Amino acid sequence: MPFIFRSDHSATLYSSHFTYLTALTSGSSAASSSSSTLPPDYPSALTALNKLHSTADARGDPDVMNASLVSRLQVLLCAGARMWNLVPETLERLETSLGLIFPEPQSSPSKEPPPPLPKPNCTSPLDTHNKLTTLILSSLYHTSLAQPKRALQRITLLHTILDMPESLESFHDGFAIVQMASGPDLELQVTHPRILYEVAFLVSGLSKRDVTGRKPKRGVYLREGLGVAAEIGKIIGGIDSKAVLKSHQLIWALRL
Repeated sequence: MPFIFRSDHSATLYSSHFTYLTALTSGSSAASSSSSTLPPDYPSALTALNKLHSTADARGDPDVMNASLVSRLQVLLCAGARMWNLVPETLERLETSLGLIFPEPQSSPSKEPPPPLPKPNCTSPLDTHNKLTTLILSSLYHTSLAQPKRALQRITLLHTILDMPESLESFHDGFAIVQMASGPDLELQVTHPRILYEVAFLVSGLSKRDVTGRKPKRGVYLREGLGVAAEIGKIIGGIDSKAVLKSHQLIWALRL
């Protein structure tokens, strides 16, 4: 990127990288017409993320390294079929780097309960955000591959983190303060906790299989997610809460 030098503080360098990535993945207005937009440039985004990861590795900033892998996973999932083959390697690499270790699910029914998952250790606001986002995306990924046991493992750990005291408070305003190995701290805009909370419960509802019983968790999760969606619609100006509810109810009706 022009006008960025190795002598710049890490926070300045990383901020420029993430701004550039946002431009690549969100598309931009075409010069010929202000009403048309260019599609996201996913290949260029992956190249930029590789550069960001190697830079953060060289400068000793593991949270930024993991954030680059989270972004890489998001890009691959958004790109769809043309990059789907790269998802397993990236997901395994990311979960290992974050310390999210899952035992191999039992292939046949067993009377013995599955071994408990190790309690995650969230060391910083960005680390918490990285873990939550990864677990949401991996739950969706395994659900799409009809691997409910693997999805359940990640949903269980996802709610373990959500239930931890002050897990979302550390970036309550949608900004995570990241301590750099050298130089000033980085203030990074991340997904707002309200959105993460809503999506976590909606994804949990879509991934759950127990649709019957006195109080099936699938319905509990979806009702909680829809309730938060309605609150968000009331808070954010210009968004009709009924429209938000209608869109999520459609997802539930289609059993996606």
